[in-house]
Amino acid sequence: LITQVSIVLIVLLLAFGAYALYNQTIRYVTVPDVEDLSQAEAIELLQEENIAVENVINNWHDTVIQGNVIGTDPETGERIERNSSVNLVVSSGVEQVQISDYVGQNYEPIRQMLIEAGFIVERQDLFTNDASQTGTIMAQSLEPGTRVVPGETPITMTVGSYSESSTMQDFYNLSLDMVQS
Repeated sequence: LITQVSIVLIVLLLAFGAYALYNQTIRYVTVPDVEDLSQAEAIELLQEENIAVENVINNWHDTVIQGNVIGTDPETGERIERNSSVNLVVSSGVEQVQISDYVGQNYEPIRQMLIEAGFIVERQDLFTNDASQTGTIMAQSLEPGTRVVPGETPITMTVGSYSESSTMQDFYNLSLDMVQS
């Protein structure tokens, strides 16, 4: 009787050991580290581990270059079932902002808004004989619709400035319309 119980226990232990070995080596895989690889390299590495890519999600990132992987979901190091899938998070590069048309608007609120968004705002005064144009943006250095990275691209605003007396100013690099006004 003791021998039969021993045989049953040994068989159960072997079955449990085989099941544990199956779970550790065959059934589950560990999500590999694909961070900072190109999207194609990451997909290839995941496929080698029998992991499919379900979705590619694009996010802005300050340090990971455009087209490289930021991470996965589930994350690196997590155990998932073989032949299951992960989401790949890919960098769209540094966030860019589209410039609006600020001409004709009051300079100070626009300057404040741009500074809060991280822009470097430079002011260039343009003397005018029309007092109503004082403080109004007459021109901007970046065309409306341009996409730029705030903090890396300064924007110069040409602002109307009125004075009863004026001195001839430098018209270098201004359009003919600006010089005439």
